[in-house]
Amino acid sequence: MTNQKDLGYGWLAKAKFEQDKVLKEKSDSWKAARWQAYWEDVRKGTVKRMVYLVLITKSGPITSPEKLQEIAGLTSPPEVYTTVKMKDFGQEPPAEPREEEKVQYCTVGNLQAVKAATYGVHQLVWFRDAPLGAWLAYSLKADDRQWEDFREACRTGAIPYTYGTYSIIISNAGPFTSPEKLQEILGLSAPPELKKAARAELSEDMRPWPKEGDLMQYCDVDLCYLDKVEEVSEGEDILIWANRKKRCGWLAHSLKSKLGGEYVDASNGKEKAGERRLR
Repeated sequence: MTNQKDLGYGWLAKAKFEQDKVLKEKSDSWKAARWQAYWEDVRKGTVKRMVYLVLITKSGPITSPEKLQEIAGLTSPPEVYTTVKMKDFGQEPPAEPREEEKVQYCTVGNLQAVKAATYGVHQLVWFRDAPLGAWLAYSLKADDRQWEDFREACRTGAIPYTYGTYSIIISNAGPFTSPEKLQEILGLSAPPELKKAARAELSEDMRPWPKEGDLMQYCDVDLCYLDKVEEVSEGEDILIWANRKKRCGWLAHSLKSKLGGEYVDASNGKEKAGERRLR
């Protein structure tokens, strides 16, 4: 007899395989087009030098061309350009991008020095008529604050691919057991979409094949609700793989109870009440 749990995991594995296949086909198509353009340039004698993109951000270690020059060991500050961030390889850039869709970047001939000095993630942007991954540094390795800085970047919206949202883990072991329960507790106008994710490690550069125990579900809420989430629940931030990218999620363990107009941890309240009875 087929175990329903195994069947569900098999369905998820198949869905991930199909998603990876589609993304690979999209990736291969634009890579083929880029190589075709490259060899056309070779034939014409107009080869463009290979460059790598590094995002310039308001937060994080690379806030200016001068900072990039210092980290990468460049002889002079590189020029700053503006482009738009992309969601996937099959997307076309907007004709009139909104301000929040724009990002600034510089190009370098060698990314190794930058990656050796910083922790970061790749953000898809539009470059030379095609999508390309740009390096978004969020922490200096010398500071030894990788988790703290990544967590802060996610919480402030400094990671562009989170699009101003934060992931809330949906689990039967905590208070947020369904999108409807999350809607009720936060006062949302509608239940948010339920999505699948897996636990992640900071040391992972690419998403590994997920183990069954690492699989979980989550909903995205606007960052403006994050304070409310922490106000009503006790929990912790965890790292997850969501849509093939690393991001932070809030894993709630319990709901706080209201005492004197303020939320307090329900379990702590019970313990303190017990202590008072013993005195």
